[in-house]
Amino acid sequence: MRRTLQNLVGELDRELLRQHRFDTELFGELVAIQQSSGILHGDRPISPFLRPYFLADSKYAAIRNAAALLAKAFGVLTSAALEYDTIMDELGMSDKERLWARLETGYKDVSVTSRLDTFLTADGFAFLEYNGETPAGVGDQAALERLYSNIPTVRRFLTENEYHYPQPHVALISSLDQAYRESGGQKDKPNIAIVDWAGVSTGAEFEILANFFESLDYRTKICTPEELEYAGGVLTAGNFEIDVFYKRVIIHEFLERFEREARALAKLAHPNVVAVYDFGRTNSGLVYLTMEYVHGLNLREAMASMPIEPTESMEIVKRLCSAIHYAHSKGVVHRDIKPENILLADDGSIKIADFGIAKIIEQGISNRLTATQQVLGTLHYLAPEQLESRGEVDHRVDIYALGVVFYELLTRELPVGSFETPSQLNSIIHETWSRAIDEIVMKSLARRPSARYQSAEELRNAIEGVEAFGSQATLNPGVSSSNRLLESASVPFERDDMGGLVDVLGFVNANKDGLHLEYRMRDAVFGKIKSRVQHVNIP
Repeated sequence: MRRTLQNLVGELDRELLRQHRFDTELFGELVAIQQSSGILHGDRPISPFLRPYFLADSKYAAIRNAAALLAKAFGVLTSAALEYDTIMDELGMSDKERLWARLETGYKDVSVTSRLDTFLTADGFAFLEYNGETPAGVGDQAALERLYSNIPTVRRFLTENEYHYPQPHVALISSLDQAYRESGGQKDKPNIAIVDWAGVSTGAEFEILANFFESLDYRTKICTPEELEYAGGVLTAGNFEIDVFYKRVIIHEFLERFEREARALAKLAHPNVVAVYDFGRTNSGLVYLTMEYVHGLNLREAMASMPIEPTESMEIVKRLCSAIHYAHSKGVVHRDIKPENILLADDGSIKIADFGIAKIIEQGISNRLTATQQVLGTLHYLAPEQLESRGEVDHRVDIYALGVVFYELLTRELPVGSFETPSQLNSIIHETWSRAIDEIVMKSLARRPSARYQSAEELRNAIEGVEAFGSQATLNPGVSSSNRLLESASVPFERDDMGGLVDVLGFVNANKDGLHLEYRMRDAVFGKIKSRVQHVNIP
């Protein structure tokens, strides 16, 4: 007699309870895999069960047929809405949404990668929401398959019974490729860009999808909107030419953010800030930003091609401080200060560029920036609080980045781990200013925001004090800088765990209160950090 699906799954559940009810080691392994795969949402696993959800073929076919019928109805409604404004009125569409819907893309469907959310019940199913953007979750299927393959009882059950997994990632690449062909694409395998904001919580899924696309010979790049450039009819991200733009950015969010920040940046009129002349949207819906052209080198190129004396370094940082203090006074925090974004013009002027990930502080609402799921900026120039991504960050992240740039100008090295002071690496600084410069740099690089300079103007004043008084200008005359520099040290580390599936990366910070350990989990297969920062204090 053939056993029913309900009987088979019931036997599996009883076996899982018998084998693993109190198996804390297995649960720990599964949690770590979910962390490394990016499917652990906070402390809540994506699935609290030790097995996949099994669905009879007949029920799955019924859901697919109903979804296909609705998709056809949506297509008819879309065509009618594009023709008759009265239908768009009924749908409550804004003027912007009407403009975007009517953009000529070349392919037939308005939404190529939409999702119909389904709720399963004991008797049937119900559709809850139609997500017409480019929703997350497509890559979760592959992550869950990997998760459950680590449970021996489930592996054995699957080898003994006939089954198949849904393959939404296969449907996705088929849909993207079809849209490319419909729009006139001729390449056998087009290049695909997966585009979303940096640091979003669904970032791990991009790695899963990119790995799958690459396995089918579709060259794929994960990038942010700030990395994109369009010129001569070609969209690129760095040296990567893009044929298929797999947009994960929500279009409302992107355009609203673009307009809000462009409006604020256009108000920044300072000799050391690259000017924004105009911004807006064309009649066809394209957004644009017109900026000042600066002929010259960026600071990275300058450091690689010419010597920069300490006095010149101080002058550069002073001008940067003036620009950043001005931006902060207008409610704008840069968040990505680095040599590549500092331009040295042929006429001798110095300008800060690329406020692309700047944060606009709404006046009267908050004077702090909430760091929720996004980590914005370039790694070596990020303040510690930006990396931790669990509290609030403010304008002092720019003070930290200025400190890194100042250190790099003086030493040509980055302040990583237990680093030496500028006077230890540069004899001119040691002979001319003793440790006065060290005082300024180390205060800018303080781990705690409250221990840094509280404004760029304060940092500028400190540099001017050194220029005026030389080695006699110190932060605290009663405390020697040598003692203060030894108060804390930070050492990075890396190790593998979970049998090589997971890398653990972090650093140990030692100070007078003890040791503080911070680390994150990284998927050893895809090579990307997936978990939140974990903290351990050792008195």
